[in-house]
Amino acid sequence: MTDSAAAPVDVVQQFLRWYAPRVDKLNQLPLVPAAYSEDSTDVYAVDFKAADSYLATLRGSGYVSTAYIAARRAGFQQWADTLRLHPQYDGPPPGFDHDPIIFSQDSDELLELLRATPRLLRQTADSAQVVLPQQNYAQTPRTGLALDLSRHDMRWQIDKIRPVFAD
Repeated sequence: MTDSAAAPVDVVQQFLRWYAPRVDKLNQLPLVPAAYSEDSTDVYAVDFKAADSYLATLRGSGYVSTAYIAARRAGFQQWADTLRLHPQYDGPPPGFDHDPIIFSQDSDELLELLRATPRLLRQTADSAQVVLPQQNYAQTPRTGLALDLSRHDMRWQIDKIRPVFAD
């Protein structure tokens, strides 16, 4: 759980340290079971039981807000709707082809982000934005991650994570 006195930069680092030992287990949840099936006639669909398990694990960390969980749940619904409108039977399912926390297919990038020094871009009494710079530009066009945080019951929680790209 989060330290109620932790600053936004500290919360970001604590979250990544919490996430690192769980990344493989979370990313192995069968969010789109047919994508792992040998049967090429299985149409892709989001398994909301697996999605709820994924979201419950994140929520249980204490590092992400209700707004973050709601946005991720809406994202799962949007991907489910897309798969229903445009049936898919093979290849990576849209929206599920990368780690949704670090926006990468390469788990080694998490190690790089763990070594990065977060920068506080802005902070008010109830909101903050932290950027985690990424130095290894050869591996990805992304130059880091931006995290929006808000204060809930005297502690900071992550509301949004998004990739940052070079200008």
